[in-house]
Amino acid sequence: MDFVVEDVFRQIITGEAPADIVYEDEYTMAFKDINPKARFHALMVPKVDGLVTGFDVHSENLEIFGRLFLAAKYVSDLEDLDTYKLHMNVGTLGGQVVPRVHLHQLSSDYAPELDCSMPTDTVYYEDEATIAYQHENPVCDQHVVIQLKDPELVSGLDIRETNLEAFGNLFWVAKSVSQQLGLEGYKLFMNVAPNETSSPFTCFHLLSPDYKTEL
Repeated sequence: MDFVVEDVFRQIITGEAPADIVYEDEYTMAFKDINPKARFHALMVPKVDGLVTGFDVHSENLEIFGRLFLAAKYVSDLEDLDTYKLHMNVGTLGGQVVPRVHLHQLSSDYAPELDCSMPTDTVYYEDEATIAYQHENPVCDQHVVIQLKDPELVSGLDIRETNLEAFGNLFWVAKSVSQQLGLEGYKLFMNVAPNETSSPFTCFHLLSPDYKTEL
């Protein structure tokens, strides 16, 4: 399936199209969604061309993908968001419309709430830093939890310039698992909250296309 629109985000990055920009650095830009689904709704986009979907993550660009998490953290500071939710549609079958990687950041009033899961016996991927396993109470056909093993990385708020690749690797593991499951598109979700109010590990949800959202 083809994308239904051109890369309008590139026009925003180059200044050819207007946007309510809330954050920008050398690598990323964040601007408010023109059709917000929550009190606060912004999009984190990489300035690098050629990153069309989450399938374009690889070992050489983990840092760029990690910077999407970092931009969201900076925006949360600027917008005084104590907690927020992150969502990405990957591929047209996963609900993606614009042909450039983009991560939705939404305030906590955004309705979908996905609980974390303790590890299950069905493990799809594991290395010294990351594990991916089937959710114990799946909300769709394929529901996988991708978890960072580092006990210091409990929340998306723990993203730093020094651990960008660790967080970027979450996207690579999601891609790897999706290929293992034969998914041609998928959705990614993370609840981000202070360590004392969140689960005791970083919980990144991979959801098959049958999981319905408004994003």
